[in-house]
Amino acid sequence: MEIKIQNKEKYIIIQIFGNLDIYTAVDLKSHFDKINIAKDAPLVLELSNLSYMDSSGIGALIKLANQVKEANGILYLTGIKPIIQKVFKIAGLTGYFNVLSEDDFLSKFS
Repeated sequence: MEIKIQNKEKYIIIQIFGNLDIYTAVDLKSHFDKINIAKDAPLVLELSNLSYMDSSGIGALIKLANQVKEANGILYLTGIKPIIQKVFKIAGLTGYFNVLSEDDFLSKFS
């Protein structure tokens, strides 16, 4: 797994490449711990390059969402592939996250 973090003018984008699973979830959490969560700078988790996610990956995303919520920040997910979206649906988490389509992302942050 590779993670790229970009601080944009109005938001922070976090891109995840590869697999988010039991072996990489800890690495993801350590990257999140370095990010300054601010109310005026939403976090956008860009998942179009994520090829696989298991329950540990879901757990890491839930922890991040809770961490952002506690800091009064906003977390958006975008670029979710259908196979990953299916994992969210099976886990009953489609309403738990703020999911943006690519068009919604572009209109909101361009």
